[in-house]
Amino acid sequence: MRILSIVFFTILAVLATIFVLQNNQWVEVRFLTEQIRFESPLSIWLLGCLIVGFVLSWLSAVPARWRRSREIKGYKEQIVRLEQELYQAKADNAALSAPTPPPAMGSETAVLP
Repeated sequence: MRILSIVFFTILAVLATIFVLQNNQWVEVRFLTEQIRFESPLSIWLLGCLIVGFVLSWLSAVPARWRRSREIKGYKEQIVRLEQELYQAKADNAALSAPTPPPAMGSETAVLP
């Protein structure tokens, strides 16, 4: 599954790069007011927006990954605790089901028919 996602994102990056390189006209971008203007090739703006989108989507996934890693850590601790309990239960069960040794020879009273 990981290799599939790597292939998908590689293809997506190549297609985005081709698209950006084919759109190299100069554009003027205004931000909030007429006084804040930026001029640069359209490819730079598209590439910048693409990078910002990737970063924002990665950042939005960080809390979920952090939560998942804490859950996994808790599950691992629970597994260790349960394995210890299972080991102890097996030891207790083995001690209870161990055969009792036969009585000593002289301690038994013989009953003759």
